[in-house]
Amino acid sequence: MSKDSKSKYIHDYSYLTDIGRVRLTNEDRALVLNYQDEILIIVADGMGGHNKGDYASKRAIDMIGNAFKNRRFKFLSILIGKLWLHNIVNKTNREIYNTAENNPLYKGMGTTLVVALIKNNNMVILNAGDSRAYIYKNNDLKLLSEDDSYVNFLKNTGKVSESEADKSKDKNILLNALGIYPSISFDSRMHRYHNEPLLLCSDGVYNNLSKTELINILTSNEDSKNKVMSIILKANENGGSDNLGVAIYSRKENK
Repeated sequence: MSKDSKSKYIHDYSYLTDIGRVRLTNEDRALVLNYQDEILIIVADGMGGHNKGDYASKRAIDMIGNAFKNRRFKFLSILIGKLWLHNIVNKTNREIYNTAENNPLYKGMGTTLVVALIKNNNMVILNAGDSRAYIYKNNDLKLLSEDDSYVNFLKNTGKVSESEADKSKDKNILLNALGIYPSISFDSRMHRYHNEPLLLCSDGVYNNLSKTELINILTSNEDSKNKVMSIILKANENGGSDNLGVAIYSRKENK
């Protein structure tokens, strides 16, 4: 919980990662930052296993997070914030790609990335890969991001149904991620934001918890720290088939 008498809002946020019950290393990273009521939320899921997927996700979090908190200015508008976000994500992609190209130990590494940038009643959601951003709105958990995955492509082109996509053995095949190519393409969308609960997470979370389970946790009376812990615990109870990365954010007016 973040409360400041000079702040317009009371912010409630928490983030956590966990190795799960199957993987040998934890390559998920998460972060939430508040800079004078401007909020940055990030989840990254590293790829590459022994080829330093953990390095890629940590580097993405560190570069973007440090650039955000070391600013000496507030964004004049959400459009300025969006341009800033695009710029730092491109720089981060080049950094990870160049490291992989110049060091054989890091060859083939990459990371998914999902980011929410909030200013006043506007928000930018940016993603590359299959980590996701959700908002709880109108009594429903709505997906704000678009998976860059082979199965999602098949679903969008009508080759498979949604139920077939959910059961597909190819769910983990990605079409996009940071650090894979010299330049990065990403999905970036603007939304209105009115203090609703936000959830950003890696695929280990949404593949191990049902929509109903996520809604029940997000709408409980617990604070964000306990909600994040409940998500991790429930995902592990349900199998913990992958690393788990989760960040939760909500706010209310500071009256």
